[in-house]
Order: sequence, then structure tokens, then C-alpha cells
Amino acid sequence: MMMMSAVSKNKDDALRIVEVMTSDEVQLDMARYGKVSVLRDKKFEQEFAKDMDFLKGKNIQAVFKTRPQQSFPPTEYGSIAFNEITNLMKTIVADKIDTNTALRNYDELMNKKLAEMK
Repeated sequence: MMMMSAVSKNKDDALRIVEVMTSDEVQLDMARYGKVSVLRDKKFEQEFAKDMDFLKGKNIQAVFKTRPQQSFPPTEYGSIAFNEITNLMKTIVADKIDTNTALRNYDELMNKKLAEMK
């Protein structure tokens, strides 16, 4: 993802970079190495992963037959929940505790944190 800051002192240079990155030449090169283009022209789909030998003979066009699921809207508790679920996964791997116990512990922890925040 590329963005230009509203307070940038180099807006013209930043715009030139965006123009280069979104040029057909660069997008075709990126597509050939397995990057889905931000441009909608079918030629990028046709060139997708052509320079990736290990994908030769694979149904790579299937990549373009599905659409990603929309992400859920953020909530005020989302970042806390994501941080704790990440910690939970680390705990499952490191401590080798069973998933049901870990999920029960996570549920108790989140209920406690939510009660504290109210």
C-alpha cells in the first residue's frame, strides 16, 4: 500500500513514484512474479505468475475466480481481542496446552477485560 502524506514537501515526486508503480510495465512485471495487479486490465491476469517455474501447469487462473471476504468493521474492543488471541496462539504452541483449555482461558480473560472497560 502506498499513500502520500497531506503534509509532504515532495508531493510531485511522490506522485511520480505512484505513476511509475502503476504503469503497465511495472504492473506486468509484478504480475509475472505473482503479485496481483491493482489495475483491472485482464492482461495482468493473463501474465500472472508466468515467471514462477514452480507454478507451471497449475490452475493459477483460479486466483481470479474468487473475491476476498470483506473485513468486519472495527470495534473499540477489537485490538484488545486480537492482541489476546495472538498471545493465546503463542501459549498453545509454547506450553502445548490443549485448544479447549486455551479457548476457555481466553473467554474468561476477555470477559474480565470487557467488565473492566465498562
